[in-house]
Amino acid sequence: MTVTGTPQLTLETGATDRVIDYTAGSGTNTLTFAYTVQAGDETSDLALAGSEILLNGGSIKDSAGNDTVLALPPQAMLTL
Repeated sequence: MTVTGTPQLTLETGATDRVIDYTAGSGTNTLTFAYTVQAGDETSDLALAGSEILLNGGSIKDSAGNDTVLALPPQAMLTL
């Protein structure tokens, strides 16, 4: 995959959902997103709040230059 810009995910962190930013992985099959815990972040079941990657003005394309599917795999397959 080739990534441009800063795609994002929405993280369920308690009373206020947080946005986490893409940090690495262009040219691979694994994208990395990073988030720093903030005051007030409290949840017993940390999870993604959305079901797809938010492009945030960027793009994610396959090796042929086609847009990729932005849907996320089931929660059980994700590493948080």
